[in-house]
Amino acid sequence: MNKKKIAVLTIMVGVMSYAAYQTGKSKTGLKNERAVEVNMTSSVKDSGKFDYYSENEIRNELRKAGVSKKSIETFISANKIALSGDIPLKQKKDEFIKAIEEDKKNYLAVAALGKVAFAQDERSTAISYYKKSIEINPKFQKGYENLIRRYRDYEDYENLKITAEQLIKLYPEDPVSYDGLYHYFKYKKDYKKAIEVGKKAIELYLRGEPKYYNYEFITTDLIHRIAKDLGQKPEETELTNDYEGRNFQLYILNAYIGQGNDKETFDYFFNNYQKFKDNIKYMGDMGYEYKEWINEYIVLLKEINNKHRNKDKKFYEENLKKFKFLEL
Repeated sequence: MNKKKIAVLTIMVGVMSYAAYQTGKSKTGLKNERAVEVNMTSSVKDSGKFDYYSENEIRNELRKAGVSKKSIETFISANKIALSGDIPLKQKKDEFIKAIEEDKKNYLAVAALGKVAFAQDERSTAISYYKKSIEINPKFQKGYENLIRRYRDYEDYENLKITAEQLIKLYPEDPVSYDGLYHYFKYKKDYKKAIEVGKKAIELYLRGEPKYYNYEFITTDLIHRIAKDLGQKPEETELTNDYEGRNFQLYILNAYIGQGNDKETFDYFFNNYQKFKDNIKYMGDMGYEYKEWINEYIVLLKEINNKHRNKDKKFYEENLKKFKFLEL
């Protein structure tokens, strides 16, 4: 196995994720500020589009926590401002601070400050705000998810594991915790566990509630389900630009390769190849890069297969036949 190539492909996963994020920023005029969206959960609106908490949902959420009406309305106003790509980050930050000054129990505003800090690449500040939001409301699901994602981004895998396990205890059906655990086990080179939790995450998405649709494990199967729910064609859903989910499917392939069980690796690849192929047409501007990326994996897998030419000729020839029918 060419470990150098595996390492390169692993890097490509991260690079492509970042490139996709940058592409998304330029497309919408809003995604450049996506980090400061409050986005406590996602829901399907009557308009047929995916959106975040409605104003009434925000009000109900914060009223239950005993947050003052004044702070709630300030937060809703601040959230509208945050969703504008034309407003400077400092102004967005000031609006959320105002909501907190009116009521320190407003944990949604605290979490929003964490997203502002993340957008400004203020790592420790972002983490502290996310932690504070959980201190205020220990059952704040999105607070744990925020921390998991940031620990993953900052490669703080030990704290990532701790937070993911806390989230599982509170919300065992939340796939974000298994996202975090995948990256933890991959870091530890425990590929078997990485594959296990990665598959668990995708399983939870496929059977999960609509509120989970806007997360990062968007797979081709799930896009079709979302499209059906919305009465749309798959390529029309807003989530077709969520590239991270496609990357995650290949994260699992990467873990199989790292594990070194070639039979399981080839089984996973060939069984999921049509899905990898389908992903290309849903990826907009990133489709070309994704296609090249898949081709790199095919080259690597062919090299792995060549090592079986003499020691397991039957295995080698079966894979060789399958490769001949691949077409992107």
